[in-house]
Amino acid sequence: MRKPSPLTGIFLTVLIDLLGFGMVIPDLQLRGERLAGALLKLPESQWERNATVGLYVGALLGGFSLAQLIANPFLGRLSDRIGRRKVLLVTTALSIAGSVFYAHADTYWFSFGARLLAGLAAANLGVAFAYVADVTTPENRASGVGKIGMALGLGFIFGPVLGATILQFSGDTPLWLGYIAAALSTINFLYIWFFLPESRDVTAISDQKQTSFFEDLALALRTPSLRLLLAMFFTSNFAFAMLQTTFFRLLADNRGIFDLSDKLAKSYGAWILALVGLIG
Repeated sequence: MRKPSPLTGIFLTVLIDLLGFGMVIPDLQLRGERLAGALLKLPESQWERNATVGLYVGALLGGFSLAQLIANPFLGRLSDRIGRRKVLLVTTALSIAGSVFYAHADTYWFSFGARLLAGLAAANLGVAFAYVADVTTPENRASGVGKIGMALGLGFIFGPVLGATILQFSGDTPLWLGYIAAALSTINFLYIWFFLPESRDVTAISDQKQTSFFEDLALALRTPSLRLLLAMFFTSNFAFAMLQTTFFRLLADNRGIFDLSDKLAKSYGAWILALVGLIG
């Protein structure tokens, strides 16, 4: 059987990865609210508008990004030394574990641990972009990076809708959601193992001195064009993070206006996010 091109291969890898990530978005905020309320031993009537509950929900979502932030530079450098494919395999295995943990997360801290694992796994996006740089020339690199951006967009569009649909038919519990996300990651793992070629010749790496992450960051901040791009990227992601942390809770808080149950709030919210992603 003919193997897909490396660029098509990494596109499919990122797409499947982001579908699994997007699937839990409709569930995470409201489930986090309930788990935080139970942890704080608050009555259900106080869950929605309690500031401490909101802080715990924010920490639950922020833990994912914190783990991703810490792991990203480490995984990037590790992939320089041992190859991109091995790192993608390890992070995909972590994604499987994180999804299975989430399927059985019945306490706040169990759910928090599952999100930390998922964040470590999601740090492979930097490795995916490095893979694109390996298999493209300067002339077609922008096109290659654009394909990865398309995979990210498709994952964010269809992942939440798929997750909300699963919740509708699974009694609004995370069991099937987690296991279907784990199944997607398993497919991804097998695809990388059998079809995705290594993009980097680790035996040809020079002995030149490797700079640290902080040295690279300082250099980027001293470069005017990169400094502007970093500021734009930070601002857009900051805004998206605020939406991700509050949107489904806001919709659920106002469900009385629209006569929505929790399940319908998740479903409608997922479709709204899909529309936003499609427009964006």
